Amino acid sequence: MESHLYEGIQPADFYDKLENVLATQKSAFKVNIALGYKLVSRTDDSETRYFHPNISNTSVFSTPVAINSKADIRKKVISEIRSMELADKLNYPRSRYMVKGITGFKIYIYQRDHALGDSEAVIPKVIRDNKHVINFPKTNNKRVFHCIAYHKQEGAKKDPRRIQALVKQAFKQYCSYKEITYTLAIDILQFDELEECFKLNINVFNMDVETGKVECIRCSDKDYDSINILSHENHALYITNVGMLQQKYQCSMCEMVFVSSDKLRNHTKNQCELVNIESFPAQPTIYQPAPNSICSMLTKYSIKDADHYIDHFIVYDFEAILKPTGVKNEENTIFTNEHIPVSVSVADSLTEEVRCFVSDDPKELLKDMFQYIKEVAAKIQQYNVSKYESLLRKIINVHGLIDAEVPGLDLVIKNPSYMCIATSDMKMLDISNYVPAGSSYAKYLSTYLGEYKCDDKIRCVCGLGKGIFPYEYITSFDVLSQPEVPPKSAFDSALRSTSISDEDYVRVHFVWEHYGMKSIKDLLIWYNNLDVVPFIKAIKAQRELFKRFELDMFTDADTASADRINNKLGPIDGNILISCVGCNVARKNMSLKGFRHKKLLEFNSDREEKDINTKMKANIAGGPSIIFNRYAKRNETKIRGGIVDDIVNDKIFGFLECDIRTPEHLKPYFSEMTPIFKNTLIDRSDRSVIGQHMFEYNEERKQSRAKPPRKLIGSYFGEKILIYAPLLKWCISHGMEITKTYSFIKASSHKAFVPFMEAVSSARREGDENVKSICKIIIEKSKS
Repeated sequence: MESHLYEGIQPADFYDKLENVLATQKSAFKVNIALGYKLVSRTDDSETRYFHPNISNTSVFSTPVAINSKADIRKKVISEIRSMELADKLNYPRSRYMVKGITGFKIYIYQRDHALGDSEAVIPKVIRDNKHVINFPKTNNKRVFHCIAYHKQEGAKKDPRRIQALVKQAFKQYCSYKEITYTLAIDILQFDELEECFKLNINVFNMDVETGKVECIRCSDKDYDSINILSHENHALYITNVGMLQQKYQCSMCEMVFVSSDKLRNHTKNQCELVNIESFPAQPTIYQPAPNSICSMLTKYSIKDADHYIDHFIVYDFEAILKPTGVKNEENTIFTNEHIPVSVSVADSLTEEVRCFVSDDPKELLKDMFQYIKEVAAKIQQYNVSKYESLLRKIINVHGLIDAEVPGLDLVIKNPSYMCIATSDMKMLDISNYVPAGSSYAKYLSTYLGEYKCDDKIRCVCGLGKGIFPYEYITSFDVLSQPEVPPKSAFDSALRSTSISDEDYVRVHFVWEHYGMKSIKDLLIWYNNLDVVPFIKAIKAQRELFKRFELDMFTDADTASADRINNKLGPIDGNILISCVGCNVARKNMSLKGFRHKKLLEFNSDREEKDINTKMKANIAGGPSIIFNRYAKRNETKIRGGIVDDIVNDKIFGFLECDIRTPEHLKPYFSEMTPIFKNTLIDRSDRSVIGQHMFEYNEERKQSRAKPPRKLIGSYFGEKILIYAPLLKWCISHGMEITKTYSFIKASSHKAFVPFMEAVSSARREGDENVKSICKIIIEKSKS
């Protein structure tokens, strides 16, 4: 064991020293850290006590952490310590003491023998007999090179007995890489060098012989091909199928994972062909948004009335030329032009300055854009740090961490739960996620900023409206050099079938003269800048709406949604939770079937709703939606014989689950359009179902044995289908026959959205009285 003591330093300095010490280790090891700290009396500032770092009572980790790769140093040690509340790791002799500061650290390093090669230990039978593990014979401590050589062996059938030449080649390659002549067993910590030498990801696993549990002890995430090695008593064995070794058997169709091949086989034979496998929780659930780190800290330390919102951001907008490509016809698409970025305007909310870049090279355009964003981001980041510094100082003072460090540029906002393009330095969000579907930029500006501020729209210079530009006239970069105003026809759009008005064309001439434009390039810059400058003002106004619900629009939610707490009650006061629409959908990182099987989503539904939800989903065939109440409980409500008569006489309303058919004498009448629409599976191998033409078509393409698809079809009959009352009345009046009834879903009449409608109407009336009122904003957001 070795130790390193550091006293009188701050945590930020210690992290660098810790990383340097651990990075110099040459073989596998375990590490733990002890803290030295100073306590001060809550009643007497002059009374202090210092505790030296001691592994027995102030260790950071409960057990030493095993380091098997260089990446583990940051992943398992430094990142973990940074995320901890170190003050919680300390011991307090009395409750009257509080932490003054953590100023001492002692690193304990425990060396391990984890060199993989040959050893005298006997490999257990459970490993020797496993067909997914290859145990090479005595190899002179070259077992790792045998694994690499076998992995690189080409051919469908690999033979571990015919790899000696490849082993020698791999051994020489590594010795040349290390500039040595010979090597003994290779320590697991040196596998980083092996990866760089052979361009492989090396994952190492360990097996508990008694339980058979397989655990990954070294995982690599480089962009190389992966090789899996089993480590046992310094032996290295090659794993041919790590999934099978871990006893994880995955269905290739639905992605379900099973613990045995028998269960996978039974699933494939009996259940995998089922169309839907639904699961519901036993109790109703309510959506809980992901916590905001800053808000959590404010709540934890009882800080009130603090402005925790991220103040500033950067917006950008591209413009493109429409380069003619000649008509390119594909199966379903006709290509006439190619969009080539030609300009980009960037503005920031801190200074509200705008910069427009124009270039005929899209790569240079992006370089200029991101270089400018980098410069502006540094100013915004410094502003945010200075703002959060005072906020964090409040937290530190409340908690008693007098000498604690205030984080600076290491502040990180966690990735939100909506779509974005993210890098380590920035997150690029699409404003379309925060507005109603189909909203245009002009409508967005008018919603949050109102109309033009100038009385004369033609001579308006307030900069709040959208500009005018001849998109389809600019077919090459050279057109931007033309020194005169484009003709009126240049502003017409063949794609949108629109023409410029006389009033707008007069405005173009006014803008050209007012701003002293010399070429169409100047008009492009003016137009592009108008897409970002008022954009900032509109975003600020929109964010104020979210702040009313204590939400930060860009970190907490993409759209404010009103969720009912109790489904039995309507959207009344006290039964509403503001939450995020985007988070109430299925995860996007897996297939729909895999998502269902792994039960990642809990529907806000109880047992009474389970059957009705499944019935509705299975019978979706178009038509209006009905607001209904609970499905009748089994054995408590009987289906009466006269239920069809009650539906015909308008005594009840809802959905009837039944068998219905068209009499033979009415089939000619319905031959043009069949009366029943239903979802059903189509057997492509049945000639009588799909017809002779489609049967021959499938036979030619060898698709007759494909899984039957589910289609919406027209039919003369329906078996156990849901039909809502008005359609059922129409069917009966036209002579169709109901042969059997199964269940009835009764609908109750109530005005579910009355409170919502009243709120919107009141806001509109107030908005009519005051155009600048935020009520206009509430109306538009309510529509979303």
